[in-house]
Amino acid sequence: MMEYVNANMRSAQGFKDSVYQGAAQKMKEKFGIEVTGVSWDETKKMIVMCQEEYASHIQAFPKDAAFLNIAITNYVELEIVCGLGHTTGEWAKSGNSQTPLGIQEIHVGDDEPS
Repeated sequence: MMEYVNANMRSAQGFKDSVYQGAAQKMKEKFGIEVTGVSWDETKKMIVMCQEEYASHIQAFPKDAAFLNIAITNYVELEIVCGLGHTTGEWAKSGNSQTPLGIQEIHVGDDEPS
């Protein structure tokens, strides 16, 4: 990915899909790892999976269907409230993980603002 950064192929909004595809191809060539099937559609604000990946994932984790290939309601508002889309990677999982996407619960006490 640093090659793409050094080649000025990253904008303020991040990388284009073609950059990720190129990086996936280089990983396949160098390490024999094939990365396919999952991406983020910035325009539609949704996690997109190819048909094969989707079928496999939903078979293992049926409850995730509500989050995949479906636009995230109020995403722009959530992005503003949660930090303008700057992720930390703290909750990131490998694409090969057998862990469902899940939802983190946050408990707010009576004396805390919601």
